Amino acid sequence: MFKEEHLISTSYGTTSLFAGLIKCGECGKALTIRKTNAKCPQDIYACVTYNRHGKNHCTQHRVEFDALYNIVFDEIKSLAKQTVDAEEVARSLADAYEQEREEQKELLERNIAKAKSRIETLDRMTSKLYEDLLSGKISESIFGSMIEKTKTETEDLEKQIAADEKRLSTNDSESGNARKWIDLIKDYADITELDADTLNRLVKQIVVHEEITEGGDRNISMEIHYNFRPTDESKTYNLSEVAEANSYAKAM
Repeated sequence: MFKEEHLISTSYGTTSLFAGLIKCGECGKALTIRKTNAKCPQDIYACVTYNRHGKNHCTQHRVEFDALYNIVFDEIKSLAKQTVDAEEVARSLADAYEQEREEQKELLERNIAKAKSRIETLDRMTSKLYEDLLSGKISESIFGSMIEKTKTETEDLEKQIAADEKRLSTNDSESGNARKWIDLIKDYADITELDADTLNRLVKQIVVHEEITEGGDRNISMEIHYNFRPTDESKTYNLSEVAEANSYAKAM
């Protein structure tokens, strides 16, 4: 699949098809589109940090538009076809996933309640320790040791509560995602091209990584992350191999 129109019109002018979706895996900034200075110019994406500040701040993370377009198009169509061909199985898996998510939510809620109850108990113990110190029932050394233990346990519990509440919030935000994903992706089994609406509806972000070997070779890879997909099983694409294959095909 080849796409001729790399830019789309908006009320603010023109923007690239993947604008806002493609990110640098190292510095976290966007990859922006530009044309190469070659005899036959190509549209490529490159890290905005590299474009503005040079290689001392980040590497180029070069991605050819056509390679990016074809990979995303083929993966979306493949995922949609898999869902359509095995929709009953997919829905059974989605139900199982939602049941597991609900059980995880209940476990997190119990853990949070238990930890908060323990903190309340520790607070009462701390108050009692002060009373015992003032009445002379315990020495200052014992008081100090006990206070340190309750303080450490309280801090550990507070960290645990914060982590569990964060996981609970994520769990709640993902409620129903498995079914939403099936209902969403199955409509794209027969698409003939990508447009901005399709990309923004399906794709959460595209992350590009670049590793430069000691010999100076650039290894560029990419993952596509989707909205509502219940398990983020992102496939990694080696863009260096794709670019090499495309160059060979053009030379033939």
